[in-house]
Amino acid sequence: MMLLSLDKKSGTEDIIRERFNELSDHFPSVVDSSDIRIRSVLQYFGDVRGKRILDAGCGKGRFSDLLLKAGAEVVGIDFSDELLQATRNINGGFFTQGSLTRLPFKDNSFDYVFSIEVLEHIPDTEIAISELIRVLRTNGKILIIDKNKCSLHQKLFVPRILIKKYKEWSNQWMYPKDFVFVEKWFYPWELKRIMKIYCKGVEIEFLKENGRLFSLIPQINLFIAWKGLKHE
Repeated sequence: MMLLSLDKKSGTEDIIRERFNELSDHFPSVVDSSDIRIRSVLQYFGDVRGKRILDAGCGKGRFSDLLLKAGAEVVGIDFSDELLQATRNINGGFFTQGSLTRLPFKDNSFDYVFSIEVLEHIPDTEIAISELIRVLRTNGKILIIDKNKCSLHQKLFVPRILIKKYKEWSNQWMYPKDFVFVEKWFYPWELKRIMKIYCKGVEIEFLKENGRLFSLIPQINLFIAWKGLKHE
């Protein structure tokens, strides 16, 4: 398969952004503090009071809001101007429009960086990761959470990726069947390989869902958290 040129990737991002704008009403603006994704963020970052944190792909700011309430200094960025409208209701923090592949921040700007279910919508995964780590301070922590290509459906016990493919084929997914981009899910080793170029101590955590089987076999859970420290 031919790689997209930089210009074409940028154009594809613009089309994806418009799709998010069209569907902005369908995206949630709040998240419960018990959510396994935010719990993973807080567990890895620890005490966030006074820490400058980038929420990369912040959407409506639901994760940012919880970190602000925990005492962090939060900057959120998202490419959808429609989603960002909701951040006006969040006290504190700074929210701006932009792309993860061209972050409008200086090198070494943040103590911590996190991105939740965002890379699956970015045409160039490695450029996005390199940008996230560029703006991270030396020895700063990065956490990426995204969907596991090896996960099983909790009730049907079939690969979730097959259900996704069927829904894409039948136009039941957020991207239409003939869309220029297909949402990406990742094998555990994929993002780990890229992060190891820029980070040290890269670890993988499978975020456990409810159910005995999903606790016993963590590799079949839906979400993976990739963690790392920026090289000196």
